[in-house]
Amino acid sequence: MIAVLLFTLVAAPFNVSPATPTIGDSITIAARGTPFELRPSPEFEVVSAVPDEIVIRTFRPGPLRVEWSTHRPGELPESGTLEIEVASVLARDDKLEPAPLRPPKPLPREGTAWIATGITAGIAVLLWGLLALLLRRQANPALPALPAIEDPSAAFRAALVRLRTFQDDESKWVMLSAATRRYLAATDSALGAELTSFELLVAMRRAARREPDVATVEAILRGGDWTKFSPFGAPRLSIDDLVDAAGELIPRVAEGEAAA
Repeated sequence: MIAVLLFTLVAAPFNVSPATPTIGDSITIAARGTPFELRPSPEFEVVSAVPDEIVIRTFRPGPLRVEWSTHRPGELPESGTLEIEVASVLARDDKLEPAPLRPPKPLPREGTAWIATGITAGIAVLLWGLLALLLRRQANPALPALPAIEDPSAAFRAALVRLRTFQDDESKWVMLSAATRRYLAATDSALGAELTSFELLVAMRRAARREPDVATVEAILRGGDWTKFSPFGAPRLSIDDLVDAAGELIPRVAEGEAAA
């Protein structure tokens, strides 16, 4: 317990706060309107001073002896010693031994940063791939299957009738391109569905197909490819006119047989 003891030949009304200071605390000594001063000492330092109040601070635990003297106008000066018990911040039985050192943390293995960078890059590539897949699925909506009709001409004609009911031009382009390819592959083995758009057009010209038919197929395939693969979407052409032109690919003989 910290006690504040005042030893003086003539009583002086000093107030000391805090009553239980510890080392490093600012200790205020006030004399209630009586001017006084403290004798300098290496045991403490003066933080601030006014005629009737002085603030000191010490960093040494134990009894602190402060010599003071008053200066009342018209009176003889008075002096004395003020003893202040300053507590330590250490425990009573502290042996002042340093805390045991902890072993240092192990350094990361060489190449750890490169491994982390590679994992991050792989995750980024995977996310971009998933995003591209989602966007492609949105760009290519699911289309209804063609009616199960054995006659290629009848199946193609039914597909064209169904196309006229679609409201979405992109769906029309994709469906028209697929139906045209199936019809050509079913009616001529040289125009197989495995051919690219360019190869299919070359095969049609090699088979001496009518140039208007080749031009119609070329416009249909180009529009379907643009819709599926171009970032600009479907071309700005009248898809309905091409649906009508696609009907001209069916030979008149086939149309007559279908009508019969």
